[in-house]
Amino acid sequence: MKRFFTILVVAFISVSTIFAQKTSKIEFKETVHDFGSFSEDMKKVTCKFTFTNTGDAPLVIVRANASCGCTEPEYPEEPVMPGKTGEVTVTYNAEGAPGSFQKMVNIYSTAKPEKVTLVIKGTVIPSQERENPSYPYKMGDLRLSNTVLPFFDVYPDKPKTEKIPVINEGKKLISLAFDHVPRHLSVVAVPSVLKPKETGEIVITYRAEKVKDWGLRRDEFFVAFSGENKFNPTYKISVTANILEDFSDLSEEELEKAPKLEISQRKVDFGAVKGDGKVKKELKITNKGKNPLIIRKIQTDTDIVSVHASSQSIASGKSATITLTLDPSGMPGKMLNKLLTIITNDPQNTLVSVRLVGTFE
Repeated sequence: MKRFFTILVVAFISVSTIFAQKTSKIEFKETVHDFGSFSEDMKKVTCKFTFTNTGDAPLVIVRANASCGCTEPEYPEEPVMPGKTGEVTVTYNAEGAPGSFQKMVNIYSTAKPEKVTLVIKGTVIPSQERENPSYPYKMGDLRLSNTVLPFFDVYPDKPKTEKIPVINEGKKLISLAFDHVPRHLSVVAVPSVLKPKETGEIVITYRAEKVKDWGLRRDEFFVAFSGENKFNPTYKISVTANILEDFSDLSEEELEKAPKLEISQRKVDFGAVKGDGKVKKELKITNKGKNPLIIRKIQTDTDIVSVHASSQSIASGKSATITLTLDPSGMPGKMLNKLLTIITNDPQNTLVSVRLVGTFE
């Protein structure tokens, strides 16, 4: 690995020196591959994404990140010269995961755009030999009903507990353990030791006050087995939650004094964007209430729009400006249609969404 990165760095330095005024451009023939329906018995399926360097400088792929451990990308280590093509191979492991799937692979390179997102999708038909169809996900001899657990809305100081049913399909005892557990989650197995063919539960408690965050977030931890030294990164459980402030106990007097958010618009149109130049738009937020309006968090579901608020605390009768900066160089498609979410301490507008739209020429 060290040798590879040494070669990569040397290659990149050489490319930058020789082609100081030139750039590489990466263009994929397609960015979405649909495997269609296939049997779980196939276990692994593979596809290839072909790209061309349409720039005038050598192109180096720096890294490729998949959205889950079941998806493995491979890419060329050598620079791709101008006018030449290359391939990114993506392999999906469907074993123990029947049903529909959609996975993403982010490709980072020295080209423009710097990041391209590839998508694979399909439907896995479960094996006819499955003994326990209610537990489709497999981790060794352990089968689980689910590996993604949504907590939906959670509130600070109000712990919330959810459970994942499991079964031991093996012939030996299983003693469950858990690794890389975030500090705001507590995870226990009930029972802690599963006998062969015995069912149990993975019990997960979410304590939002330990996160110091707001809005939508995703966390993960890993299932391990006591007595085994080898850590398997594919034995992953993901937890999602929407962290909100709880205003249910406020009195009428407190509600009367509460901050009140007023936003200038619920849709921001960047219009027709040409070239790679950045485009800026503004939103105005005004506090029509009596107490200060606090912006807890502003987030978008896209990497190409950055956000800056002129103030996080807005006094009664005052306003703040939210500046949105669009960088079209990272946009893989022809159209922008995303959401901006603003989370505040306004009891009537805890979470406000603004639609972000635009086209790219």
